[in-house]
Amino acid sequence: MARVNAKGQLSGSIGPTYYRQLNGITIVQTKPRKRKKQSTASKESASEFGKASSAAKKIRLWLFPLLQNLNDAYMHTRFSSKVFQAIAKRSNKNEDNNNLINGELSVLNRFQFNTNTVFEDYCKIQPILNYEAATGLSIALPEFNSNEAIAKIEHATDCELCYLVTVFDQSMEAVTYTDVFKVAVPLHGNTITPQQWNTAVLAADQLLIVTAALFYFRKDKLMGAVPLNSKQLHPCEIVAVFRT
Repeated sequence: MARVNAKGQLSGSIGPTYYRQLNGITIVQTKPRKRKKQSTASKESASEFGKASSAAKKIRLWLFPLLQNLNDAYMHTRFSSKVFQAIAKRSNKNEDNNNLINGELSVLNRFQFNTNTVFEDYCKIQPILNYEAATGLSIALPEFNSNEAIAKIEHATDCELCYLVTVFDQSMEAVTYTDVFKVAVPLHGNTITPQQWNTAVLAADQLLIVTAALFYFRKDKLMGAVPLNSKQLHPCEIVAVFRT
């Protein structure tokens, strides 16, 4: 309740507002709101999202050879959300299984690191991926014509299609294997013969991520291959994620 003194000054409270006098001046303040207690479910969800964000950050750091900070402005948030979804959809909800490798890894397939240039809009090539514990991962590309399979951009004379294979241990503290499969593609209507590439045998129970990116260049007699990718042009996606 508020009161008016002999000088016509207010003190006390009216609804959510509190009045007091300081050196003859009326100070108006909003009453602090009582914080609602977080439910157990809310706390668990916040904890899971924190773990997901941490895992997403580690993955982004190890994928830097392809990402190169050429992602869109909201990629970090979008990727953390996808990792969170993958963990949340795990079949076994025990606390000990609360990590990405036990999640629904297919949720991450076809994740776009730069939504300004969706990968499939620039590259129509469909790789065939096959993982076998005894032999590792194989990536096979069919024969294709550059005019039909690769989108052309202004000034580009060539491009390079790259598949980065990265394997993380279960704790996500280190990378146990990394390699890259590169295919040079002149943009002059060239026909590229079928390609086959294999990794070494990979350790078991690891997180295997295959990421693809398309890098455009302009060949210059003086400067050589001039890169053309940018924040507005960087087709890059997660092709597939496996548990070895």
